[in-house]
Amino acid sequence: MQPAVADVIPDGTTETYTSKDSLGRTVVDIAAAGSDAISYNRYNEFNVDNHGVILNNRTAGARTIINEVTSQSPTNIDGELRVAGVRAHLIIANPNGISVNGGELFNAASVGLVTGSVDFQTRTDGFGGSYRNPLINVAGGHIHIGEGGLSGVMNQLELISRSLTIEGPVSNSDEAPFSDINIKTGMSENEFNSNLSVSASAESWVTSNITDASSDSIAVDITRYSSLQSSRINMMITDAGAGVRIAGDVLATANAFTLSANGKVTVSGDIKAAGAVDIAATEFTSVAAADEQNTIESQYSSLTLDALGNISLESTLMSAAASSEDGSPAFSIHSDNLVTLTSRTENERSVLFSYADAEIEAEEITLNSARIITNSDLSINSTIFNNQVLIDDFVGRGEIVNGSSKGKRLWYTAFLQKERESYREIDFGEPDAGRIASEIVAGSGDISINTSEYSGYGGNVIANDGSIDISADNFINEAAVVGRAWMSSRCNLGGCDERGGSNVELLGGSIQASNELNIIASDSLDNLGGTLQAVNDVTLNASEMASSGIEVYDVLTRNKGLRGLLLKNDALWIAVDQGGAVISNMGMISLGGSVLTIDGGRIESAGDISGDYDIVRKPTTQELIMRERIGIGEDIF
Repeated sequence: MQPAVADVIPDGTTETYTSKDSLGRTVVDIAAAGSDAISYNRYNEFNVDNHGVILNNRTAGARTIINEVTSQSPTNIDGELRVAGVRAHLIIANPNGISVNGGELFNAASVGLVTGSVDFQTRTDGFGGSYRNPLINVAGGHIHIGEGGLSGVMNQLELISRSLTIEGPVSNSDEAPFSDINIKTGMSENEFNSNLSVSASAESWVTSNITDASSDSIAVDITRYSSLQSSRINMMITDAGAGVRIAGDVLATANAFTLSANGKVTVSGDIKAAGAVDIAATEFTSVAAADEQNTIESQYSSLTLDALGNISLESTLMSAAASSEDGSPAFSIHSDNLVTLTSRTENERSVLFSYADAEIEAEEITLNSARIITNSDLSINSTIFNNQVLIDDFVGRGEIVNGSSKGKRLWYTAFLQKERESYREIDFGEPDAGRIASEIVAGSGDISINTSEYSGYGGNVIANDGSIDISADNFINEAAVVGRAWMSSRCNLGGCDERGGSNVELLGGSIQASNELNIIASDSLDNLGGTLQAVNDVTLNASEMASSGIEVYDVLTRNKGLRGLLLKNDALWIAVDQGGAVISNMGMISLGGSVLTIDGGRIESAGDISGDYDIVRKPTTQELIMRERIGIGEDIF
């Protein structure tokens, strides 16, 4: 019979013994290491309570310590787990699951928590000698890390299971740049290198073969108040269809963050890495919590996001700092389907920012009051491209409504007459995210947009120190009219008192380049209330071309001189054409493919205008004075 204590019970198949020290800690005298420096220990139960457990390696001389549970009992780690004596790699294997809540690891080189059973693979070293590597197949099992978290100073922390939940802080405090937290979920075969030196922090400890399996569950769930922190963090989800949910914060302090999933990834927390951020998934969604903006950031390197399906960002800031080592753009997004960026408010915007160049490629790309900003070249390739703000299309939107009614009876007409009340209003509504344009901005460098359908509604494209090239089959650039104008009139024998107001304006619609602007559309080119402008040359070429102004309404209120003493005001309802401009400040304008029709817009160039254009209507200002007077004898009842 083996000596045993309640938290650690050897199963009797290995030379493993337990006792208690004077502080109440469980001391495990582990089995002596073999020629491959492995101490293999098997247990009916292996748990760490708040008193702690010591693995005595002073005489065992192990480089790798294996602790395997062979019963059906799960493992709980709720206190200190310490390797005494020579530092060693540590494996805890339990196919029934592992729970950690306040676990602290000491004097362990690399640590593996694995929900599988142990086997061995014989290998040959470079000198012809043989050694064994632990081989652990994961077919099930769950790792749960509670609010107390898990911490230690390790070369690598390996969390390998079919599924994983993290509800507290998980940290690897080793400051070496290649010190890792590695998360691997799904069915897999994992071989641990027992020949690896305990000081070799940069070398891989585990080699994994993916087993063909599928799952529709959440494989990794990092909850709201949890966190991951290490020099480098890697996550791999191997089951097809298995999802990832990251609501807590992930911080790779000195190196990269990588995530590979064959399922949907949902993020609401922050992901920050000093090195590159590389995310690949079937589908990717980032949605910040209410009244917040979450961040996905590479502080000194590149950011790459690849998805076979949709990519959706809501109130998310994504940023990259420098081009990748292989020369790829600093910021790169690729989707075989849809990429959507949506802002909730001005303070909850979705923003893609790159200190260097950026590339976005998808079947369809939509910006809803979002921003893409680069300090170098920007390339956008899609079949459909929408740069827009969202406004409810309610009944009566943009329609002038007139009405009148009868007011109170006038005492000085012996109450025989009533005031005449009239009103006029127009309502264009407000954007869902407020009055912020959807924007694409290059601080330096060129902007290139290649698409079949370009649709801009309330969006800007601005190159502050470069050119803009847009190629499309159909091109529509439209400023969004937002706001409300109203005017009321109350008339009696003393005259009419008129009041009103307006906050109507055009939002977005500017495509402006500090160098050249080139827009080539094989079919149609329409500029509705927008501005197509370059400091140097502007080139427009399409089978059909039009540039039109949009009526913007204002109401001016003023008193009527001496009549103002009687509190009578005069109001003017004004409709003014705005936008529809094509401008070259210092260059020339080249028009090709067809005649440019200008309706309420304008065309201006410092140099020549080559090609044909037809001004069918110049911009106008129209005063519409809404005024009704009530004559004596009217409205007598």
